[in-house]
Amino acid sequence: MLRDFGKGPPKRFGACTNYSTSGISPISKLPDEILLSIFLMNLTRPCRYFSTCPEWQKRTIRSASQVCRHWRAVALNYATLWTSIMDFDKDSFEWTQELLGRSKQMPLNIGRHVAACRPKNLDLVLDLVPQCRSFCLEVEALTERFLNAIQKPAPHLEVFGVHLKWEGEAGVTTLPKILFNGDAPKLREVHLKWCRFDITTPAFSQLTCLEVSWAHGFVGPTVLEWLNLLNNIPRLKKLLISESISKALPSTEPLPRAQLPHLSDLSLSEPLAECSSFLSHIDIPPLDKLSLTTHKLRPNPDFNFIVRFLEERMDRWTRNIVNGECLAILECHSLWLGGSNDNPFDPDICVNFDWEGFVQDQPTDPKIHFIQPLILLFLPIFRSARSLRMHYLLNDDDPRNSRSTKNLAVWILRFSRNLVTLHLMGDVYLTLFPLLEQFIVSSTRDVRKSILPSLRALDFSACDFKIDDGRGLKILRAFLKFRVEVGVPIETIVFKMCNLDEGYQSIREGFGLVRN
Repeated sequence: MLRDFGKGPPKRFGACTNYSTSGISPISKLPDEILLSIFLMNLTRPCRYFSTCPEWQKRTIRSASQVCRHWRAVALNYATLWTSIMDFDKDSFEWTQELLGRSKQMPLNIGRHVAACRPKNLDLVLDLVPQCRSFCLEVEALTERFLNAIQKPAPHLEVFGVHLKWEGEAGVTTLPKILFNGDAPKLREVHLKWCRFDITTPAFSQLTCLEVSWAHGFVGPTVLEWLNLLNNIPRLKKLLISESISKALPSTEPLPRAQLPHLSDLSLSEPLAECSSFLSHIDIPPLDKLSLTTHKLRPNPDFNFIVRFLEERMDRWTRNIVNGECLAILECHSLWLGGSNDNPFDPDICVNFDWEGFVQDQPTDPKIHFIQPLILLFLPIFRSARSLRMHYLLNDDDPRNSRSTKNLAVWILRFSRNLVTLHLMGDVYLTLFPLLEQFIVSSTRDVRKSILPSLRALDFSACDFKIDDGRGLKILRAFLKFRVEVGVPIETIVFKMCNLDEGYQSIREGFGLVRN
């Protein structure tokens, strides 16, 4: 048809394809490679490191192999197609055996660090270690059978993870020093949760990703031991340490410095003293992502170092996060701030500070004052943010804590000059709405316009508007009216999983902006 374009009317479709005379459908003439590519398009997620895919994708692959003999031959001859739909959590023993036969010894993906596998047939899975590309299991104990399995050579292994989920007496909780008989040359990622490992193990020397999270009951390595280990992992790009640094005994010996020239993603969750000691002894380049959670916060030299550490690196995120999304979670004795260009729940920079138990010398001063230097570091990011999610939890009877948190909420709103969408989660509106009411009744028009001048959308999630007898919705209605009067109306309001009263209907009828 394309060749005849412009040379008169096109031929009929049947004549053009000659389908009626050949008796062979066009798709049956496709090369096997193209047909296989079509099959693979049904796997919307990458096969690598995933052990499962959605049920509809599994059904599609199985159905494609049952259309005709040709299609079945193509599907059965491509082993990776079958390894990608294995589900060791849900599949029966018989179907698992069938898929293993079709996989033809291709590398397998059993579990992933974010969703460790709990297979029905653990013995079968343990026998497959030498064939695995990723091997991440959730187990109740490090049994002798399991420990023997991870002593087998694993020439294909790239990702190894153990999630130890035990109850009562833990038993063995430490992995052996020598893993996979010293034969795992492709191992690049290790993810450990609630289990220990030998800090002197040579198995981690080629890693690019190491994530370790332990229960509080375990005694983790000291800062010194961590620094020595990291000096032997020069290619590391991603590092997560959560509640895994033990407090060391006082010593006059200086700590070594760990060189991590390729690190780009760091996540650290430890008490203030351990955070400061660790961060002050690592040499790292500018980071793409940083997550820092520290508790037992106090105004001391360790706190001052954390401020300097963030200040030296904040320019990178200030430049990169423009018109992005921010997240602020406020509690009576903790603060969570994050910023991202894409996803506020997976931010490029986030900090979580907890100062529970801290008592100031002057009890009349709000407790939050001493962390103001940390808050100010986020000022440029919040200034440019177009979307902000706020969640507020107040479970303290101390009125000074409530006043401090309200002051912080006002600070965030005042400096969010470019904010277009405000997401309020939980009971945060109980804190913010009275503040908005104060600005509405203020006689200074400039003050009114200085609060969220660019705001166009409000999004409420899991808010109980009946808890204050409908006062919150009355304030919201007054705020919407006020925005119309000053010429910057709110264009959209969304309620998700909210407990609403009759005031909701008056907002819908009066402004017509509501979406559920």
